[in-house]
Amino acid sequence: MQTLVKEQVRLPEECEKSDLDLAKAADELLGYGRMKKKIEAQLADSPARRLIVALNALDVRPFTQESVQAYKEARISNVERPPEYKTTFKMLHFLDNCMGSTLLATIAYWIVAGITAAICNRFGVSLPVWAIVVGCVLGGSFLCALLPYLIIYNFIAPEQLVAKWVRYSLDQYKNDMPEFALQTAVDIKKRCPEANFIVEEFDVKKRPKIQDPFLIVFTPSGQEYYIEVWGEKEFSKKRPEEPVQ
Repeated sequence: MQTLVKEQVRLPEECEKSDLDLAKAADELLGYGRMKKKIEAQLADSPARRLIVALNALDVRPFTQESVQAYKEARISNVERPPEYKTTFKMLHFLDNCMGSTLLATIAYWIVAGITAAICNRFGVSLPVWAIVVGCVLGGSFLCALLPYLIIYNFIAPEQLVAKWVRYSLDQYKNDMPEFALQTAVDIKKRCPEANFIVEEFDVKKRPKIQDPFLIVFTPSGQEYYIEVWGEKEFSKKRPEEPVQ
């Protein structure tokens, strides 16, 4: 499992001068001003800046976006699928092979049938009825495989894609939160009233237990930080000291 890594959030003036120079050069030479505007917004007395000041004052070190993304992807890829999920996709694979085989056979047959019909027409001979029947059977076989494939793929399979990350605002979150996470949110809110919070957790269909909830703080401008995470088995009154494995 991927390790979650923490780092201190730096104010723009604490960044290396090369970062500021790069932002200005990108704006002037390339017309890409997003980086410059982002730094200027943080330099101004804005909610984004006040949030960073609050995080640093409270010694709250968010998890890096890279480590969070890698962790979330690993959780999805490692989830154990239910038996019906595996059965459904075995059926899709089988039907896919059937469609491929019958489609190729149908195309090949009608090419041969077309050539045969041209030759028969050239010599004034009618194409045998059995040749048309065989072509219809092959085409019907393809359709017989295609129809259940489309039904399973569009209506049944999506219901069994069981793993996803879901976000909830705190007023919509129905599960318990540990005291350390609530305390962190309260402390940040006192120092930065513009800060808002959401919980993002791993949702596995047909498995109702809580899965690795993250507490995320964000500002109206959209800047967000993953600041806490807790396990699904036990809640602690203190923030975990070690990174989550």
